[in-house]
Amino acid sequence: MNSLPLSAQLTADLQTVEAIVQQRINTKPIVADVIRSRVGLQNERRMRAALSLLAAQFGQYQLQKVQHVASTIELIAAAAQVHNTIIDSYEHNHTTIQDGPWPHGVPLMIGDYLYALASAEMALIPDARAITVFSEAVKRITEASLTPVTSPEPFEQAKADYLDQVGGRTASLFAAASMAGAIVAGCSNDDIQILGDFGRALGMAYQIAQDDQACLPSTNQHAAHNGQGASKRKKISLALIYAVAADPHGRLADLSTKSDLTQAEHAWVDQQILQFGREAAQRDVQSYLAESLKALSKLPPSAAYNELQHFANTIDIR
Repeated sequence: MNSLPLSAQLTADLQTVEAIVQQRINTKPIVADVIRSRVGLQNERRMRAALSLLAAQFGQYQLQKVQHVASTIELIAAAAQVHNTIIDSYEHNHTTIQDGPWPHGVPLMIGDYLYALASAEMALIPDARAITVFSEAVKRITEASLTPVTSPEPFEQAKADYLDQVGGRTASLFAAASMAGAIVAGCSNDDIQILGDFGRALGMAYQIAQDDQACLPSTNQHAAHNGQGASKRKKISLALIYAVAADPHGRLADLSTKSDLTQAEHAWVDQQILQFGREAAQRDVQSYLAESLKALSKLPPSAAYNELQHFANTIDIR
């Protein structure tokens, strides 16, 4: 994904949100040090927070109200990311996180702590409907995390499971960010739903593209140079699912679930995904982006409208 095109005002408001997030994490300096030393949290340019702030601009925008929505969604996202490292390490390696020496109990407690911080921040939101939206999102995240995609076949089941995962672990957060921002700004129920639809479709496109980028050969080669690439199972992306369906001999399916791939096997799998899977995955990304823009088109033109439109245009799988 390219850099987000942010206005000066949105950048300033995001800095306020970032300060709140860091303040909450730094409440207990010792705990904050553990979080930073053990977990590499990727803020992804605070996309969800930006969605909340922009959605609120379709109503009565007050930073003092929406900042707690934006901070909450980023703390939830951080907690989910930490918990997902546990799920992903089991799914890909059946071993410790990132082949590291520390037990699962550490990230589990860090994730729980971040969820607790999110709950406290959520209590500052002035509209209970936004809290309900966040509660539903956390439920969806948990459901998706407990039902990981374990096989790239059979095709219909694997694709349905994968899209359900993306819907739960990413799209639900994008939708919640957009809806909660609109709620605290006093938007109409119709506009709240429209913004939720926009965020959900945008989240689907974003995560499919992210998963695809993570499976590119350059990524695997970088991992291999760090002693990681040749021993891990292939992450199940939508491009991989399509590529497996296109393989009449079943070799790709076998290798994609193998935990001790050689460099040559990695290279062959990458080539199959690039040749037979990426184009189909690209079409799905474009389809979800079109869906997000169709939802957005139901809202009146404005500066926030333009920025959300730019958001969609920054997502690119190619």
